[in-house]
Amino acid sequence: KSFQLPCIVTRCVNVYGGRQFPEKVIPKFIMRCRRGEPCCVHGDGEARRSFLYVEDVAEAFDLIVHHGKVGNIYNIGSRDCVSVREIADRICAATGQPGNIETVPDRLYNDCRYALNCSKLELLGWRQRTSFDEGLKRCLEWYQ
Repeated sequence: KSFQLPCIVTRCVNVYGGRQFPEKVIPKFIMRCRRGEPCCVHGDGEARRSFLYVEDVAEAFDLIVHHGKVGNIYNIGSRDCVSVREIADRICAATGQPGNIETVPDRLYNDCRYALNCSKLELLGWRQRTSFDEGLKRCLEWYQ
């Protein structure tokens, strides 16, 4: 407000898709499994995360830029909330490495779960189009 800039704030859950930097959990697990290496899961792996496919995020940004109101905050959320362990299990199974999971000590301050309410964005007409299952399938194909 001080400089009267036309700003809109967005907050987003975890984004995933092809071409993602390999330090992120989904591409990291895929590449490790493809090399026969275990997926390293922190603690018991029950920490839950919301994930949104990159194309859905791009659609949300486009809608916000063209129809959002200056000064507002828009959460870009997901209906898909999965545990890190479940992601590892799915990727291991899909790459022919079932059970290739190694547990490592949990991080000191690892959140169990966090989620965003994206109802304001939905009022603009946005909806998540890509399910986690479909997005994960696309990632597995892209990282082959």
